Amino acid sequence: MSNRETHAIVGALAGGGFAAYRAHEQEQLQLDAILETIGGAIGGYIGGRLPDVIEPASVPDHRGLAHSVTTGGAVLYIDYKIFGQWEQWFRSEAERYRIEREQRVLAGPEELAYSLMETVLRIAAGALTGFVVGYLSHLMLDANTPRGLPLLK
Repeated sequence: MSNRETHAIVGALAGGGFAAYRAHEQEQLQLDAILETIGGAIGGYIGGRLPDVIEPASVPDHRGLAHSVTTGGAVLYIDYKIFGQWEQWFRSEAERYRIEREQRVLAGPEELAYSLMETVLRIAAGALTGFVVGYLSHLMLDANTPRGLPLLK
């Protein structure tokens, strides 16, 4: 039976791994891919823990809507319809900050602010991907237990 630590570790590894794969598909610098991978691990950790945050495992039969096959499908749908667009937006905004920083002569706080925004946006792009995979990893781990997952509860 999966516990909190297992869900967190598997979620972070799955989220980071998938974010690294998605970042690798992009034509970008290696540092960008590393930042997206870090974001994926953070998002995967959160996604891997979220079903039990929503429905704590205080009783053996705690699996309701947050642990259902239907919610897993909804998470995939949201990823396809919304998160994919946000991920691209985060990447394009990060690239815009990079280009502006490289083309303009910035000094001190302004250069730091542009670099920080670029970094945060790259991490956010990976976190979206990681969150979805982390959430789904939680459901997959729970599906392999004797109780399985409800279709809809």
